Amino acid sequence: MGEKEQIREYRGCAHKREKRSPFHLLGTGVVYVALLLLFFLPVRVVFAQTEALSFYLDSPNYTGETRYVWSDGQRDKIYVSFLAPGTALHLKAKRADGLVSDLTLAHFETDGWAKEFKTVKTVSAAEHDFVINQSGGYQLQSKVGGVTLTRTLWVFYDDIALSELRSISKCDGLTLAPVFNYDADAIRYDKFLYYDLTVEDVSQIQDFGASYFKTVNWFNLQGAPVEVYGIAPRPITPPPYEKIGYKVEIESSTGKKFTASTPELVPVAVKAKMKIEINKDLDGLTEQWQDGGETPEGECPFFMRMKNESENATQLHWSVRNDLRAVRRGRQDTLFYQMTGAGTSEEVRPSSELFTAGLYRVELRAVNEQSGCQDTVRINVKVDSALLAKNAIPNVFSPNGDGINDVFQIIEKAKNAKSLKSFEVHIMNRNGSLVYEYKGDIRKWEGWNGRKNGKGEPLAVGTYFYIIRAVGWDGVEFSGKEYKGVLQLYR
Repeated sequence: MGEKEQIREYRGCAHKREKRSPFHLLGTGVVYVALLLLFFLPVRVVFAQTEALSFYLDSPNYTGETRYVWSDGQRDKIYVSFLAPGTALHLKAKRADGLVSDLTLAHFETDGWAKEFKTVKTVSAAEHDFVINQSGGYQLQSKVGGVTLTRTLWVFYDDIALSELRSISKCDGLTLAPVFNYDADAIRYDKFLYYDLTVEDVSQIQDFGASYFKTVNWFNLQGAPVEVYGIAPRPITPPPYEKIGYKVEIESSTGKKFTASTPELVPVAVKAKMKIEINKDLDGLTEQWQDGGETPEGECPFFMRMKNESENATQLHWSVRNDLRAVRRGRQDTLFYQMTGAGTSEEVRPSSELFTAGLYRVELRAVNEQSGCQDTVRINVKVDSALLAKNAIPNVFSPNGDGINDVFQIIEKAKNAKSLKSFEVHIMNRNGSLVYEYKGDIRKWEGWNGRKNGKGEPLAVGTYFYIIRAVGWDGVEFSGKEYKGVLQLYR
């Protein structure tokens, strides 16, 4: 080897062993960092630069967001169109930087177990108008070099229409049911179903459809609110008893508004109702009727009338059932029955001779002959026998003409003795001699004035004894047959 060649080799070796400067090492580090960034960066760029890729439905009628959230805090868009299913829709794709890339559109598919995006179309462009005619999830990918940007969204057709407001009239209620072109459950759980794309397992999300019916308001045709809630068929109870129509107004979460109404509906249900009035005149000769209220009661003789207040009835069946204790003793069960036509002024009057002391059940069965519906109302009526309270008989009187206690008389006779049909009183002195007696109508008895036989000379001051016997209008006598007591006469 020549000297020059040795020197070249030496210099070459010396060049290889040359000490590297700090700047040289820095440049080498930058290269290594750059390589590392190129290895990890694509995953992060997908999220950091998603705004560089636009992906949306052209002219949607509603725009919302998914319930699920990506790791960068973003939610996917939900777009709704009011066009008919199968109508062409346009998904707009555009890179903000204007770079031409492979734009790939894929449609979400699942068999309930696995899920994937199947490619629909790939184009090389900076922007593109993809035409679709199928609802569901869509994914757009844009590739430039080694960087991939990804966007996803959901598209649904909302062609839901309210066709009618159906009414079903029954005896126990009127049911109103809005009828849509889709089953209500299909709307809630199927038509707007989407999936959580952020998890590996197939996870359905039904909240969009479940909240589709945002507001539901019910009215009658006069505009008054009706207590019916939601869209599920619900009976109106109590049902209407007169002609009336209904209307429903619905607004969806997508902004669609629905309205439907019924014509005036002929009622089929019947409401039985009656009022019992009692005659205060025990002779039953004059009209002195008093409302018996919810628990009518009175004394024999018992005059009552039953007045019809039923709704939507054409035929009325009136009856009076006997006291159960009397029935157990073998007495007749039904004491009174009468069938009449229906009318607000219709009334019947059972005979007062039917009633003795007891608890009676008065019934009115109201029938609509056209619909076959009927209803029954029952009211218990209490009838008292001839009862004379001991405190209704005074034990002292002073026939001195001063206008105070001048006669021996039943206290508050109109109240305490009104149920007595026959009445007799006998008054004896201390020797047991009869000094006064009266037999007849207690309401015509003017009382004893302290004179013998009521017309003779005034009797002496002192102690007298009375015996009172009476029978009520129902034929029931006093227990023990009579009342006995001591009477003091003063002047």
